[in-house]
Amino acid sequence: MKTKILISNCCLFLAFSMVMTASPQPALSAEENLQETIDYLLEYVRASDVAFIRNNKEHSPEDAAEHIMKKYKHYRKKIKTPEDFIRLSATKSMMSGKAYHIRTADGVTMTSAEWLTQALEEYRSAKAAPAESFAAKATTPKPGTPGAAGVEIQINLQCPDSSRYEMKDLERSAGDCDDPYRDCVSVKIGYPEIVETPFIDAEHNLNAFILQALLMPRLEEEQIEDLDELTENFFAEYRKIKQDMPDYSTGWFLERSITVIYNTPRILSLGMNEIAFTGGAHPNSTRNYVSLDISTGMILTLSDILMDDHVRSLNEVAAREFRELKQIPPEEGHDEGGFWLEYGKYKVNDNFAITHEGLAFYFNSYEIAPYADGPTRLVIPYEDLKPLIRKDRLEWFTQDR
Repeated sequence: MKTKILISNCCLFLAFSMVMTASPQPALSAEENLQETIDYLLEYVRASDVAFIRNNKEHSPEDAAEHIMKKYKHYRKKIKTPEDFIRLSATKSMMSGKAYHIRTADGVTMTSAEWLTQALEEYRSAKAAPAESFAAKATTPKPGTPGAAGVEIQINLQCPDSSRYEMKDLERSAGDCDDPYRDCVSVKIGYPEIVETPFIDAEHNLNAFILQALLMPRLEEEQIEDLDELTENFFAEYRKIKQDMPDYSTGWFLERSITVIYNTPRILSLGMNEIAFTGGAHPNSTRNYVSLDISTGMILTLSDILMDDHVRSLNEVAAREFRELKQIPPEEGHDEGGFWLEYGKYKVNDNFAITHEGLAFYFNSYEIAPYADGPTRLVIPYEDLKPLIRKDRLEWFTQDR
């Protein structure tokens, strides 16, 4: 198993905005971790809500991230800086030479190179920004809040303001895997291992949750014990198919990854992704969000962070954001664009995460639209959320903003 060290700085905050003042840096600084920065940029692409235009065709953020990842693997030996990564993996088509472009929800178009260079500059600036110490202000939860039921929470005064973690990955394959879709079976897994948090011993609960999420059975198997068993089960399924059908040549692959998308003194938000192919027209992919109370390891629900009467107001805001995101004219219903919506109106779901932008809700392919339309990620910004956030939760969202 390979280990890539990724440490979240106590002053890290990622409240990004789109500005047109970026200027590339020519070299990797001594403090900058190349793989960490590339991982961030890939996640930035995947989690965005822009349209990617490649060779005059639009693609979803998920598809764009996968395409960029493939090019990154091809050029990996030549990439020494994040600027190399953008130039070689995310700038133009190798076949046509045409530049990649992105189009934002409000219709602004720019090259993907400009867009990612801006993200890189803002990422570097954010990591260098000062932040107020959380340890001096942290308090135990009030009765009735997550973590208060018989749990004594102790502040770790030696830890940085946000959790530290190491990215781990596992990759195994068998067969001729130059083409993963033919005569190949492979498993790739990537996840963060929490090293230290602002709360003493809280990393144990967080790591237990992450491992459990990675080990979710694919079919109707009993609970899997470890990553080796997960991999062996997948390989065994493939071997059985090959034994039953000797001429079977379709490749199988399973990729599971967990990424950190929000890391503050009290909250850790994760993106949990799976891409699997076991034959058929296309791979199946899912993405699930979760936000955890670091002090307890408990999953946060909307009711944990928003006022009791939030449902109607939240859905009204979400409906407006959905109409703008999908560019639905005012005179048309939400379902007239081919979306599958109950009673013709957009409503939030339980697949959400607290992020630096606001609350992000994610609908996977087939949930509210056909596969060809891809997934839908909708963000409700903090400006609209603030009136709905419980007063005793406001500081959870303002420590790094």
